[in-house]
Amino acid sequence: MCSLDLYKKFKEELNRLLSEGDNLNEEDKHFINFISNSNTPKDVLNLVKEMKEEGNELYKQRSFDEALEKYGFAGVILSRIALELEEDIRLFHDLARCTLLNLAGVILLRRRTSTK
Repeated sequence: MCSLDLYKKFKEELNRLLSEGDNLNEEDKHFINFISNSNTPKDVLNLVKEMKEEGNELYKQRSFDEALEKYGFAGVILSRIALELEEDIRLFHDLARCTLLNLAGVILLRRRTSTK
């Protein structure tokens, strides 16, 4: 289980990385632009769902660093979205739970393989 302090540090680090322009690649800029210009929160939630699914595929291919990046970016997006409709809130909770569990799984796997 991830402690609240560890989660806060993770979130701060991701926010720091995303706020430094040199760390943004073209795909990141595309996502930020998409989010800025989206008409509904559902559009953003669908983007997060796609990112989670891409992370899942990368995980299956054992591309753990890339999977970690997808899950992390999806988590940052989820941490900044505000929702009003009950349907969107349910989808948000499902995505947040799956994304954070997947992120934790990759971190644990990387930690295990780095200590061998």
